[in-house]
Amino acid sequence: MTLGHRRTVRLAILALMTLQAVSVFPLSQSPQASAGTYETPGWLPFRGTRQVNCTNGNTSTSLNCAGYHGYPAIDFKLNLGAPVYPSGAGKVHSVQTGQGKNCPYGHPYTSTDQCPNGAKGNWVIVHHGGSNYTFYTHLSKVSVSKDEWVTRSTKIGEAGDSGLSTPGFYHLHYEERSGSSSSTRRAIGALKGCSGATAKAYPQAINPVYTNWNKVPAAEHTVRHDGGCGGGESDFAFAEVKAAKKLFVRMHAAQWEPFTKLGADNWSPHSSPAIASDGSGGYWLAAIKETGRLYTRHFDGSAWGPWQRQGADNWSTMASPSLTVTSSGAVWFVAVKDNGKLYTRRYTSSGWGGFRLHGAPNWSTPASPAIASAGSAVWFVAVKDNGKLYTRRYTSSGWGGFRLHGAPNWSTTASPAIASAGSAVWFVAVKDNGKLYTRRYTSSGWGGFRLHGAPNWSTDT
Repeated sequence: MTLGHRRTVRLAILALMTLQAVSVFPLSQSPQASAGTYETPGWLPFRGTRQVNCTNGNTSTSLNCAGYHGYPAIDFKLNLGAPVYPSGAGKVHSVQTGQGKNCPYGHPYTSTDQCPNGAKGNWVIVHHGGSNYTFYTHLSKVSVSKDEWVTRSTKIGEAGDSGLSTPGFYHLHYEERSGSSSSTRRAIGALKGCSGATAKAYPQAINPVYTNWNKVPAAEHTVRHDGGCGGGESDFAFAEVKAAKKLFVRMHAAQWEPFTKLGADNWSPHSSPAIASDGSGGYWLAAIKETGRLYTRHFDGSAWGPWQRQGADNWSTMASPSLTVTSSGAVWFVAVKDNGKLYTRRYTSSGWGGFRLHGAPNWSTPASPAIASAGSAVWFVAVKDNGKLYTRRYTSSGWGGFRLHGAPNWSTTASPAIASAGSAVWFVAVKDNGKLYTRRYTSSGWGGFRLHGAPNWSTDT
């Protein structure tokens, strides 16, 4: 669901890119497990979509994986500060804190490698009953104490690069053991993760199928765990520009992750960036510089890809772009030039297609257009500078005609918004007299207008 308001924070809801309510649970740490609750480890120890890096079997040259682990272990790439969770319920056996210093080293390993502040940095060991232990290392922060009971939803720490670790390579080093000492390390079994309402067992769920973790090549595949299998909250993110022209993105996967600053400090403070879920644990971003340059960028669940510059430097710095992702994975954006020309563009597995110009160049530049997808169809809503509001739909047959809605007295300074709810499509917009209306499209066509509240809605939002 992407909102097209000019100064509205954009939320991207994973797997719920529809007009539905989203339950947001408290961000505080989950309650401790009752005493005596043990569970065999078998779940991914994080939330979101994360990249699998070095194991003790892969030999990636680019990541120098050969020699990283001479024993069973997995490095999952996480953002700095990303929450870490136990792979099963149990009792905290021991913790190490205050070892936050990073001890960089060269490759390959040598006998002279030293890390006086602790090779594993900050760490937690959880006992899951019997001969089942798990080890979580290189943490930036430890959130639990020795003898504390934990569940799979208890935050035990935050990812980092403490100890003997490549500086800036924020990750979680995960091990399974039959005892608490390093001599009891054992092969790591399947780890389940929730993808929406479905639980998948990794690494077997990776495509192509891998029979064990050691066969998964480094930095080529991601694994996903939403945390609830239908009973938890969805991931989402927002993007916004500060008054100092700095662009920040913040993601939520069970808990808020740290802010990520993107690009140089020259983003338009009058144009809100747009962000949309890609449906696979990542996000697409569109934002406009104060120079009128429009850029898009993709986060694949593990890292941000390169910036993609879109067209010439004459996009409106007062109107906001809007993004949506269809059920087939196609990415669309809509934006207005400073000359009032409105364009859409689509990205597929073949790359970016051409720009599509829509109608005459008299679209309002203070009022931002908005775009949404309903299945494989795409809709946008926009206001002309004469106060006329139009929608237009794209299907497999191409773009349909413009649909004029109501009298030509829609606000040219307030941005309409559009969203889907299943196969239905809704838009909301404000008249220049402050009256706010919604309208719904179904398979039967457009329904009537619905007036909401008194006529005193802002015409400048």
